[in-house]
Amino acid sequence: MKPINIYLIFLLIIIKISLAERIYIAYNNNDDETEYIESLIKRFNEISIKNNWDIHIVLSEYFNSDKLSNEEYHSRLSDLLNNETSNQLDLIIFENTYLTNYSDYLQNLKLFVPVESLNKYLTEIGKKISTYNNHPLYLNYGILYSNKEYLNKYGRAVPETWDELIETVQQITKSEKKKDEKSNITGYAGLMPMDDEDSICSLYEFLYSFRDDINDDIPNFRSQNAKASLEKIYEIKRKISTDEVFKLNSNELFNYMDQEKNNNNEKKILFIKNWYKKGYEDKYFISKLPGNKKGITASSIGGRSIGINKYLNNREIKNIAGKIIDFIISDENQMHSLLTHSKISGLDTIYYNKTFCSMEAVKDICGIYLNSQPVVRPYNISKSYKKYSSNIRNYLNEYIYNNKTTISAGRTLEKIDNILKVHYIEFKSLIGCFSFIASITTLTIILIFYILIFNYKWGKKFIFFSKTYWFIYLIGIGLIICYLIFNIGEMTLFKCHVKVLTLSIGLTLTSTLQCIKLISNAPSKSNLVLTFQKNFALILSSALWIDISLCSLLIFTQYENKIYYKNDDINFRRCEFPTIFSKLVLIILILYKILTILTQFIFIYMEWKDIFLKIDIKLLFCSNILSFIFGIIFIVICLIYNTDLNQYYLLKNIIVFNYCIVNLCFNFLSRFFVPLSYYEKNNINVKKYAKTFNEINDIDNDEIND
Repeated sequence: MKPINIYLIFLLIIIKISLAERIYIAYNNNDDETEYIESLIKRFNEISIKNNWDIHIVLSEYFNSDKLSNEEYHSRLSDLLNNETSNQLDLIIFENTYLTNYSDYLQNLKLFVPVESLNKYLTEIGKKISTYNNHPLYLNYGILYSNKEYLNKYGRAVPETWDELIETVQQITKSEKKKDEKSNITGYAGLMPMDDEDSICSLYEFLYSFRDDINDDIPNFRSQNAKASLEKIYEIKRKISTDEVFKLNSNELFNYMDQEKNNNNEKKILFIKNWYKKGYEDKYFISKLPGNKKGITASSIGGRSIGINKYLNNREIKNIAGKIIDFIISDENQMHSLLTHSKISGLDTIYYNKTFCSMEAVKDICGIYLNSQPVVRPYNISKSYKKYSSNIRNYLNEYIYNNKTTISAGRTLEKIDNILKVHYIEFKSLIGCFSFIASITTLTIILIFYILIFNYKWGKKFIFFSKTYWFIYLIGIGLIICYLIFNIGEMTLFKCHVKVLTLSIGLTLTSTLQCIKLISNAPSKSNLVLTFQKNFALILSSALWIDISLCSLLIFTQYENKIYYKNDDINFRRCEFPTIFSKLVLIILILYKILTILTQFIFIYMEWKDIFLKIDIKLLFCSNILSFIFGIIFIVICLIYNTDLNQYYLLKNIIVFNYCIVNLCFNFLSRFFVPLSYYEKNNINVKKYAKTFNEINDIDNDEIND
């Protein structure tokens, strides 16, 4: 071809590319997967030119120049998605562990990618590693590399259980030591680096490999299976490995394996757990990992996902991005990636294509996919998965590598389980039993003693309220005491709302009721006092409606059942009001209750010398002083004390219980112990006083001496 023709073709391609719609993609161009991703982009661009799609993928300028580490890349990506520059990112590639971090920024792919294309990936594993907001670009599988030279030399098969692995290593190393005492053989590289996510993958593989049955889920951290798996990790490290080899990360192990291919290693490692990578078949047997018993295995799943930026303004760009993803996940492209880059696809159907899987280049991959029992790390368990993973590694390292400590496997797993487990006050716990028994006992006492006031001998002492209002007062104390029970068990949003409502209404039926009574009994005959006397029930009802209205506002505002995560401690939920409006409503509610108590103090002072209510006024004064103190302490605990589950709820329950006991004893039960001689001594005409305020009903006139 003439040079001028080559030039013209090249010029036409340049013009075609310049006129094509540019799709900006974000990926880390400084890691092991860069070559694969760039070849994928190149292939798409070439096919786009050939088919006149007028689409051209380019790396976003925000990632085009700097060489970023994996953490730095995902940190920058998070920053860009959180501000206005996110509109300049069309497609996003990220590690699967960051799915929960980016899920809010990703578009629902069903709107722009054919659903039939997406559904082909909805296998059991596919559902765990992807949502309709993202799609797996490729998968990584954890596998076992077994040294062919030594296994063939001693006629040993690839081990199927961890005990077989230990026994095989011990036999080979013992035989080699007999031949050469200076032989430098390590049995197993477990891929458990101290500061790398790969150690979490290895942990979950061990846990999953200790299932009792192939169909079982991963064992609970507090189960005996989990304990046995962690003890097995330590046993393997102690018997057939070293701290140095066990800590090697994936890249360090692949570097070792590259040297081993060229016979440049003095140290020999018989078995290596690492991610699948093509090119080591001559030196190593490629197989699934062992398990606790034959037929049970595990393989951690890693890889990267791709998604469309949710906040793109141009819908046409989203359509084009959807077309690109449809191309990437197509059968043809997935097979091409397997053949050229040995990338494991999540497309289940291609592994059942016997013609395809019979090809030498993909035979191992088909075997891995079909024979492995994959386990997925719980990276969707929390928005802060990276912190969760870091905490697990800290506990894991302490158990495996700190040989000076005596921490047990059980205690280590308990700490790991506590990282995200949300605890609550259980009914069978000490606090639960106290709260339940205290509440039931108090309610029983209220019921029994309320019945007694219908007896004239006792009832004539209860002249402060009528029997109806004493019933309402005791209902108020009963509601408040129920707060203790609502703190037992799992803390739900329903309980958060009910707790505020019961406290608020309970305080109205006790404190506000007392306040209304004091005002209506004031010595002054002002319009205010007369209004309260004539409309006693109406005013109390209005106060209740104020409570209900304010609590209803809280229900319709944002309300959080917040989890407090504590290192080396148990996590727990507590109810919080996060918005300014909800805090304002709560402040109004608190100020309303404080105003009620302060009003009581004013009228207590005005009625201090009332001979008829002398004992009632003094007892009411004492109970209000203590109630005010309890209220202040309660508010302080709610605002600043959130360090310990048991202490937090125990202190709150004790304060509420003390409030109920103080008000019950001072304002109700104490009247049973007022001697009848008190009324005679002070020349109190009980019948006349009671009739004036309609306090005691149905008293036989013959039983009362004027």
